[in-house]
Amino acid sequence: MFWGLVVQPGKVYSNTLDIDVQLSNACIVGKTGDRATLFVEIDNVRYALCTLEVGKVDNYTLSVALPEGETVGFTAVGKGVFHVTGYEVFSPEEEGEDLYDDDVLDEDEADLEDESEEEDDDLGGFIVDGPEGDEEDGEETEEEGDSEDDAAAVAAQFAAKAAAEKAKQEEKAAAKAAAKAAKKAAKRSAQESAAAPETKKAAPSTPSAPADPTFRTLARGVKIIDVKEGKGTACKKGARCSMKYVGRLAKSRKEFDRSGGAPFRFKLGAGEVIAGWDIGVEGMKKGGKRRIVVPSKAGYGKRGAPPDIPGNADLEFDVELVAFK
Repeated sequence: MFWGLVVQPGKVYSNTLDIDVQLSNACIVGKTGDRATLFVEIDNVRYALCTLEVGKVDNYTLSVALPEGETVGFTAVGKGVFHVTGYEVFSPEEEGEDLYDDDVLDEDEADLEDESEEEDDDLGGFIVDGPEGDEEDGEETEEEGDSEDDAAAVAAQFAAKAAAEKAKQEEKAAAKAAAKAAKKAAKRSAQESAAAPETKKAAPSTPSAPADPTFRTLARGVKIIDVKEGKGTACKKGARCSMKYVGRLAKSRKEFDRSGGAPFRFKLGAGEVIAGWDIGVEGMKKGGKRRIVVPSKAGYGKRGAPPDIPGNADLEFDVELVAFK
C-alpha cells in the first residue's frame, strides 16, 4: 500500500505509526534554487535524511524502515516542500485466510473511500505543529492539497529517474574501479621487479597514514587522526563544507556508504549530520584528509540505521575536506 507525506518547512509532522512503513523516496518542490534539509525524529533524536535543491538535486532514494508503534516526527529546514513516499510492509497472512473474499474486498473498498474523505483533514494521522498562518498561508495550504493529489505520480517519476541515474553511476564507478585496480597491479609489479635483487627490504608504509598513528580524543568520545594536513585556515562551526568520504563499520571494517561523483555538502555544527561528523570535521583545512572514529552514542545510537548500520555500532570515516566557505 502506498504511503506518502507532504512536509512544509518550519512545521513538525508527528504521529505514532499503526503500520510498518518503509520510506523509499524524497523529492523537493519549489522555486529553482530553493534548498532544504529533511529530518526525522525518533526517540527524541533528530536525524538528517537528505538535503535537496530544486533544479539541481531534486530527488533522493531512501531506505529507512519505521516499525509499527514507533512515534516519529518529520520536519524540513530551509526553503522548499518535501514529498516523502514509501509503502506499507505487510506481515505474512494468517494461515487459512481467504485473501480474495468478496466481503473483505468490499470492506477494504469502503475503508479506502473513508480514508480518502478524511485525508485532507488529518494528514494521514500526522499532527502538525507550526505557526498560525494568515490569508496567504491559507492559499498555500490549498496549493499543498493539490500537490498531495499528485504525490504518487510525482514520486514515481522521481523514483524512475533516480534508479536510472544510480545505475549509470554504478556502471561508471565499476569501470573506474577496474581501471584503478589494473593501474595499481601494474605499479605493484614494477615495484616488485625493481626490489627483486634485494633479499631483505622493509615493506613500504602506506603513504596516506603516518608511521606511528596517534588519535586525539574529542567530545563525546570521538577520535580523530590527520592523515594529511590541509592548507589555509581551519573550518569552524557555521561553515558550509564540501566533503568526500568513505564510511565503514569500525568492528567488521565493512563499508556501508561513500560519497559519489559530487562532494557531500553540509553546514558544520548545524545538526544536519550525525554529531560525530560535526565534532570530527571541525578544525580541518582545505585539502586535508582525516580519519574519524565515531562511537555509537555520537552516531546512530541503539537504533542504528537499518539495514546497513546495526544498533550500538561504532563507525569509522575517512574524510577529505574539498572546500568550505
